Amino acid sequence: LYYPPAPSEEAKGGRRLEVTVVSTRHLPKMDMMGSCDPFCVVEFEGQEEQTSVVKNSYSADWQESFSFGVRDVGQGVGGLRVRLVDWDRVGNNDEIGEAELEGSLMSRVVRADVGWEGECTLEVSREGKAVVGQDKKRTVVTLKCKVLAGESLYYPPAPSEEAKGGRRLEVTVVSTRHLPKMDMMGSCDPFCVVEFEGQEEQTSVVKNSYSADWQESFSFGVRDVGQGVGGLRVRLVDWDRVGNNDEIGEAELEGSLMSRVVRADVGWEGECTLEVSREGKAVVGQDKKRTVVTLKCKVLAGE
Repeated sequence: LYYPPAPSEEAKGGRRLEVTVVSTRHLPKMDMMGSCDPFCVVEFEGQEEQTSVVKNSYSADWQESFSFGVRDVGQGVGGLRVRLVDWDRVGNNDEIGEAELEGSLMSRVVRADVGWEGECTLEVSREGKAVVGQDKKRTVVTLKCKVLAGESLYYPPAPSEEAKGGRRLEVTVVSTRHLPKMDMMGSCDPFCVVEFEGQEEQTSVVKNSYSADWQESFSFGVRDVGQGVGGLRVRLVDWDRVGNNDEIGEAELEGSLMSRVVRADVGWEGECTLEVSREGKAVVGQDKKRTVVTLKCKVLAGE
């Protein structure tokens, strides 16, 4: 991982970085009545993911993978930070320590060829000092990183100056993942509402689930793509048999992006996964991961 291939001068646009938290070793004793209950938090480009908790152990083998989006690899990225934390049943969790891969290295990593992957083992420190485990060895965490293709919806081709008149936009609601518990006697009954250019469409309801696979498509009309369009808004809602439905959260693709999308060549399509928020805060699911919704958009000829 410390030696990615020389980045191509042409590397730009969106990518995704798959980070696998492989393991940790040589953990310190953190609990009075046991050893340590570690989990790992990974932070990269303003996004955060968390592994499961391994109970009562001085080591952990996770092999858990997370995907982080990078809007434009040509602009460089910040560091990748890993925090090891000891889970406590009562009270606050305790920080074990952290490790970081610097932004200069990660900027080279995300510009490597799609498919490139690397691995490294990092020493964990706290307040500038190495963390030493119960076995008197330094605590370490092992990671793998793999460069994946970006989300194409964020990067439509440059719009033609001649693009004008009517178009249609086909929006497919693909899926949602990591939903929160919304019902007292169950999990969640999600459906999705899509709003674009004053038009609104709604998916079917998926009963009692923390995820949903819809693959449902809707067609929205645009009178004149040359005039630009507003944002595309997605609302996740929990269906209730009695009383009002409950808002889970929403996500939006801004009007500046959607104005480029609708002016792309007829037939162009792209896909993206959006984080869902409510009142400015990310929605977190039952599994402690951020709630996301995946969409596809395809440009169609106007009527």
